[in-house]
Amino acid sequence: MNMNGIPLFHLKDELNDRVNLAVIFDSGERFSSDAKGIFDLLNIAKTPHSLQNAVAADKIVGRAAAFLYCRCNVKYLYAETLSEGGEKILKDNGISYSFGSLAPAIMNRTGTGICPMDDAVKDTDDTDTAYTLIFQRAQELRKNQG
Repeated sequence: MNMNGIPLFHLKDELNDRVNLAVIFDSGERFSSDAKGIFDLLNIAKTPHSLQNAVAADKIVGRAAAFLYCRCNVKYLYAETLSEGGEKILKDNGISYSFGSLAPAIMNRTGTGICPMDDAVKDTDDTDTAYTLIFQRAQELRKNQG
């Protein structure tokens, strides 16, 4: 797949030890993030349809990130690791995607349980409800860290 003449594999190649998220917007503008977790994607998702006609590559996409990509109306998503729950959400919302590996679930950073963002959205299939739950969980996590 090409986006503004840039093959998707070039975008996938931008994912590395430092870059966890790479986006090419419809305008050709590029964005990349070295932040771990979902916070940069959550900031993008504050504006619905903000990734309309954009192509994104992300290292880890679970249910929560999949909901955010749906809210942003991304045209195409490559996930280095995609959870089975995330895949279902992308399929159900008609988002084109591919992945490097499929995982049963996304674990938290210590490997002791499920990702806290995915845990926040485990009981919903609604994108707007998921966004609210993710935003609330992010505020809780930031408050507990600071």
